[in-house]
Amino acid sequence: MIKPKKPPYSDTEKDPESTILDINRMLRLYGIDNYQWTTLWEKNVVELRLVLEDDEGRKIPIKILPPMFVAKRRTYNSKIGKYEKVEAPNWAQGLRLMFWWLKLKIEAIAYGLREVKQEFLGDIVVHDRNGRERTVTEIVVPAIEEGRLDLQALGPKPEDEEAKV
Repeated sequence: MIKPKKPPYSDTEKDPESTILDINRMLRLYGIDNYQWTTLWEKNVVELRLVLEDDEGRKIPIKILPPMFVAKRRTYNSKIGKYEKVEAPNWAQGLRLMFWWLKLKIEAIAYGLREVKQEFLGDIVVHDRNGRERTVTEIVVPAIEEGRLDLQALGPKPEDEEAKV
């Protein structure tokens, strides 16, 4: 297991909206203009969806969620009439980490180190057997944990292999 150190970017001075603008600029700089943000701060929902093209020109939908860091904050509680400490999401920190993570992935693709599908495999959006939209990670990880991931069912059919011979 990888042991975490002090959480990164906890002292960032960039507010969440500025980091979103930084990410938007970076995406456009690399020619990515098919993206959409969902920011429902009060419901703790922040999501970036984008569509990237692979080397064959196929469009690959991707969904990215910033990590959820929680920080203690002092806030005024009008019901009790005084300040109190509460734990709340630190979106500035989570989005800053997401910015640098995303920059690394995009550069790896842009300069030939990796392909889109390799770099974003877990974040690729697919439809499951029931037609629900899910990421590859949301489908594969529970199957691995339950020991029921059938890789043979995902590979070529035996008759396909015989046809190649």
